[in-house]
Amino acid sequence: MTHIQSSADAISHLAGAREQAELKIHRVPFPECAEWHFSDGRLRRAPGDFFTVAGIDFDDVGDALTGTQLPMIDQPEIGWLGFIVRPAETGLEWLLQAKTEPGNVGDTHYAPTIQATKSNYLRKHGGCPTAFLGLFQSGQTFAADGIHSEQGTRFLWKFNRNSTLIVGDDAPISCPADGRWFWCSTDVLRDVLAVSHALNTDARSVIATSHWPLLSAGCPLFRASCLQASYHALPRKIQLDRLLGRTQRRSRIDLPSWKETGLAGLEGYELTGDALIDPSGEEALACYCVEVNGREVSQWCQPFLMQSETSEVTLFMRIRNGIAEFFLRVFNEPGFGDRREFGPSLHSSFATPQQMKPWQKRGTTRELMMTAQSDEGGRFMQVKTNYRIVLLEDVPDRPEWPFGVWVGLSYLEQITTRSGKTTNELRTLVSMILSNRFDQACEGL
Repeated sequence: MTHIQSSADAISHLAGAREQAELKIHRVPFPECAEWHFSDGRLRRAPGDFFTVAGIDFDDVGDALTGTQLPMIDQPEIGWLGFIVRPAETGLEWLLQAKTEPGNVGDTHYAPTIQATKSNYLRKHGGCPTAFLGLFQSGQTFAADGIHSEQGTRFLWKFNRNSTLIVGDDAPISCPADGRWFWCSTDVLRDVLAVSHALNTDARSVIATSHWPLLSAGCPLFRASCLQASYHALPRKIQLDRLLGRTQRRSRIDLPSWKETGLAGLEGYELTGDALIDPSGEEALACYCVEVNGREVSQWCQPFLMQSETSEVTLFMRIRNGIAEFFLRVFNEPGFGDRREFGPSLHSSFATPQQMKPWQKRGTTRELMMTAQSDEGGRFMQVKTNYRIVLLEDVPDRPEWPFGVWVGLSYLEQITTRSGKTTNELRTLVSMILSNRFDQACEGL
């Protein structure tokens, strides 16, 4: 079985896996998307499984800039994302899967050991079984295991089970002989966390919600003094409970209410035979046929959500008394169901609170780290997001605001590893914090 030796080696193996996959995709009109059809205003797969695309009308989308009517993916099942981790001479190593998704920039990214919707691992596609599923189903030693959200303005109440399974070095791990599985040491994995379009958002989500000490490889998790101090400041239970309470709704009055309009009934949208066009004239939904090696099935057709504009997501950091703190916004997205979640400081799909707007202008601003990602290449076609962590100076010295809160790393770990407390975007940013590059960028601050 192949071992990844460095971040450069990781990129080289991805290129090889991409060549083996031989991905081919081409646009097709809605009527030619095999097994998909319009019914009751939705775009559905004929057997009725996997997912549907619905037109949703919201009474209120809060700070969202996406409008009150949206096409959204309705997939009311819990997928499974999981890493196998085992002891090795270098400490611990993680089993990565080179997974080709038609909507990814660069086609092939590293994914968790298993990454499957419930429909997939139940084999409703009629294809090959999900590799390593049995180990997870019988797993007894989960270092982390929880339910976490997908993008709340794209998916209606869609969640995944994030698991980190610890096995012994003598566990019977037999990989398929297709060259898509790689063992990666913890230290190299932390290098790869800084590389754009290398680890997909599912892999980053599992790593962020896992047990952070698994990434320490027997050494301090952080070397930069401001990060060390932030991580070792023990969270106080009363404060943590108050923080977590900010994601709970006090009543059902403020739940986002919505109704279906049907895709053809979305205000300002135009449904043609080839695509759903949004009010700005951009494509919001289209169908593609896919051919690829190394997946459970080698050919299929499906709809994808589209977005031409690159999203921008930012996490603010400040240093107070030598301790790094990060600003988490509270987001009220319709796809989260009956709760709020902590998210990034800024998201280009959401309005910035008026009181936050001067923060970047008050003093020196420095970008500590940036990565570019493809968001959910199995459902979105070439949807890109730039993720940044930005150091602010001279911000108002106030720990809590009506719209968010400053937290240290010890609190951030507790929040992120709890089920249903963080957005997909925040978990990607947390994965960047756990990278070696971010640690190096903070040295001397």
